[in-house]
Amino acid sequence: MADLLAIVPCKPFRLGKSRLAPVLSPAERAALCESFLAGTLARLGAMSRKLDVLVLTSDPVAEALAAKAGAHTLDDRGLGLNATLRLARAATAGTASRFLVLPTDLPCADAAALGRLLDRDAEMVIAPDRAGTGTNVMALGKAAFRDFPFAYGLDSYDRHLAAAAEGGWRAGVVRDPALALDIDTPDDLASWRGCGNPDRRKAA
Repeated sequence: MADLLAIVPCKPFRLGKSRLAPVLSPAERAALCESFLAGTLARLGAMSRKLDVLVLTSDPVAEALAAKAGAHTLDDRGLGLNATLRLARAATAGTASRFLVLPTDLPCADAAALGRLLDRDAEMVIAPDRAGTGTNVMALGKAAFRDFPFAYGLDSYDRHLAAAAEGGWRAGVVRDPALALDIDTPDDLASWRGCGNPDRRKAA
């Protein structure tokens, strides 16, 4: 088992990115979600450090993509993100010394940007979204991961920083444009200019 475990939550493709309904059909949204997972797995595979990947999903197509990329999978049982991460914690306790929580909808989050985040020496390292209110990427040391109260949702950035302070875990913040753009709304989609990643083909 590698020292680093990347945890990749992934909704069923047909249920993802519902807020893009004004500009993308259901089939287009599903294809976009599939390409996002494929791109995320490719970028993790391009990282110079050794890591294992765990995809949290109940989508059989996502499971097949993960297996093809050499990643492990865990059935998320249709739970919400915070509950899914607690499920992953129970299944992976003690398997790594550091954990990276990486959503699939960050098409600009390349291996170099992820490496910069992981180079930060802190028990919790967080990369906020463009608005500075949400959590896009988070890395946790073993001790923090064991007890961290995941609080994804409204104002998760502040909630996660507060949780780190309360738990006594030293926190680091990485403000990186490559990690800040998550694709949730039509405006986000319009702001996306490719970042050199293959995911964009499905959004063209």
